[in-house]
Amino acid sequence: MARRADAVVVAKDGLDADFATAPETIPVRNYAAAASIAPRRHADGPLTLVHLGALGRARGAMTMLDALALCPAGTRLRLIGRFTDGSEADFRARAAALGLTERLEWRGWMPHDAALAEAATADIGLVLFQPGVENHRRPCRTSCSTACWPVCR
Repeated sequence: MARRADAVVVAKDGLDADFATAPETIPVRNYAAAASIAPRRHADGPLTLVHLGALGRARGAMTMLDALALCPAGTRLRLIGRFTDGSEADFRARAAALGLTERLEWRGWMPHDAALAEAATADIGLVLFQPGVENHRRPCRTSCSTACWPVCR
């Protein structure tokens, strides 16, 4: 099909080569430009994990709770974003069942620069894409490297 098209628009890094036979391949990047954020300076206080962006089962929401339950007492999980798949009630119920409710920090959606600044105050960033979701095979750079944290996948 690419050979018969006038152009192919690819919206994910790494797909350009798949459409090399198209007369023109137009990359469209659907992520924000990198922002300048000061590196994290570790301070006294509890270890803080952070997830930034859309939350849901396919993005490892329940796995985040399992990980938090294994962390030292006092470890916090900061959530910047919102649930997009209807699983928030299940997440809250599981957090309560695991005794983690008081260790969750809910920030909701924030402007891009504010969200990144908030995330930069955490110790470990979490990207927990779950297996079996085709779109998670090659996560875009905003998910895996912009924050420059350890990434759990």
